[in-house]
Formats: sequence, C-alpha cells, structure tokens
Amino acid sequence: MTQLDQLRAFDADRISTDEGISLALYARQLKEEYGIQKFPIPDWLTEKSRAISRWLETHRRDILERKLTEARALKTTLMTPTERRAQLEADIAKLEQELGVAPAPAPAATAETA
Repeated sequence: MTQLDQLRAFDADRISTDEGISLALYARQLKEEYGIQKFPIPDWLTEKSRAISRWLETHRRDILERKLTEARALKTTLMTPTERRAQLEADIAKLEQELGVAPAPAPAATAETA
C-alpha cells in the first residue's frame, strides 16, 4: 500500500503514533506540492490532514494525561503520613464544598492520637 493510499484510507482506530506523524508529514508535503504546481488542493486531502492533526493532538493529550496521573501517584507514594493526611483533608473539604454538605465533625482524640 502506497503512502497515498494510506493517507486516503486514514483510520484513527488503526494507527500508531509513528504512522500518524508520517501521514501528517506526507499530507503537508502533498499540500505544498499541489500549491507549487498551482493545482487546487483536493477536499479529501484537506479533510484527511485535519483528521490526522486532530488525532495527533488528542493522542498527545492522552499520553500527557496518563503521565500526569502516574506522576501524581508516584508523588503520593513519596508523601509522609502527615502530608497524606493533610492532602486527604483538603480533598475531603473540597468535595464537601462541591456537594454542599456540612463538614464531618473531627474525630475525638484518643490515647493513641493524643
């Protein structure tokens, strides 16, 4: 299958990052060559080029969000118990505020926590 055929048959569900980058480059070069040769750029090429760009942008964002989630999880594992407790208290307060519920009363001090 030629690169032109791959571009025309672009399917976001069956493509790798490398293939997406390669097709985006090829589409850009093809559009430039149409311009150099003073031919109108075909609608299918414009549509496929946009679709590939949108797919790459979405795919990149998915990768960054996954890395952010992993980094946050790692950061949490490195927190001390006191830091984790403070983070949980802040998370609970934020959720209570968003839900519009009254904060739960603080637990009574016991011999272990006093």
